[in-house]
Amino acid sequence: MEKGLEDLPGEEAQYRMSPLYRPRLFEIQSEVENARRSAVLMLLFPVDSIVHTAFIVRPKYQGVHSGQVAFPGGRVEPHDLDLKHTALRECWEEVGVSPQSVNILGALTPLYIQPSRYLVYPFIGMCAEAPYFVPDGKEVEKILRTPISKVFDPSAKGTFTVTTSSGNTTIKAPGYRVDNHIIWGATAMMLSEVEAILARPLEE
Repeated sequence: MEKGLEDLPGEEAQYRMSPLYRPRLFEIQSEVENARRSAVLMLLFPVDSIVHTAFIVRPKYQGVHSGQVAFPGGRVEPHDLDLKHTALRECWEEVGVSPQSVNILGALTPLYIQPSRYLVYPFIGMCAEAPYFVPDGKEVEKILRTPISKVFDPSAKGTFTVTTSSGNTTIKAPGYRVDNHIIWGATAMMLSEVEAILARPLEE
């Protein structure tokens, strides 16, 4: 995984899981340059020698990410040392995983989320053993722990009917089905880049 993060597949891999209406970065370059910054953490950990990851289910609220499935993460705060620190801090605050227990393997390609106007920096971290999760009562409705192999199983991928950030519109979008939850949008695009990295040994 670490070697794969040195040469990222980038936007091409991300857009395999992009909703059709999503613009390319070059089309909204000025908007991206003025975006707010945030960071998320894809956490990897072993359960019975099988590599798992964790997603959070956001609670329902009046906002652009209401009820969505995502990685732990959030906006950059003034006291954060860097973007990696943001990802680790948010993971600690949202799901209770200590930064000291996480080894950051590297970063994925930054991704712009137009509805919230955030440029998101995804990081991948590894825990030596399965962490004890403590979900934040306000930020997290549920934590999904699942094997990576289950996420990327061909049967989990498809095109699903999802509700957009407005809450009033449904669209068809590519995504992954995990434990009866649909992962789509930015998080699915991040996963698509990880999937491309993991597929490289099979292609070469």
